[in-house]
Amino acid sequence: DMPLREAVKLMHEQQVGSIVVVNEQKAPVGIFTLRDLRHVVADGTGDFSQAIVGHMTQAPFFLSPDHSAFDAAIAMTERHIAHVCLVKDHRLCGVVSERDLFSLQRVDLVHLARTIRNAPRVENLVALRAEIAQLVERMLAHRASSTQITHIITLLNDHTV
Repeated sequence: DMPLREAVKLMHEQQVGSIVVVNEQKAPVGIFTLRDLRHVVADGTGDFSQAIVGHMTQAPFFLSPDHSAFDAAIAMTERHIAHVCLVKDHRLCGVVSERDLFSLQRVDLVHLARTIRNAPRVENLVALRAEIAQLVERMLAHRASSTQITHIITLLNDHTV
């Protein structure tokens, strides 16, 4: 029932990119992100006194807290999302953001995939090779498995194609 204006103010105060809406049992039923806010502003029809429920993304994607950061990164890349809810026993227990996963890296996987998808020319794709190499180097430094690295490269190749 929270008004959109109050939700955006809370996001700003807490310096977060999303608010998860839960039911009485604390199960996530929706998520409101900065992307949703951009849609409201771009449409020009948004009434900021309306409840957030009318602007949130229904049934947000979630993983259990037992999943790895790699699983969350892959899910974000495959689904073109920047937030993954963490749910245990049907209750929200946290949110992992793109920023959380890659705050220590200059190049993040989700941004790289988005940049590849939106590259206007082949020359732009060629220029991204160095960023992909840096990503692989960081993954190796963090002891990622060859399977994980192969999966990332395959995803990026899919976006390139």
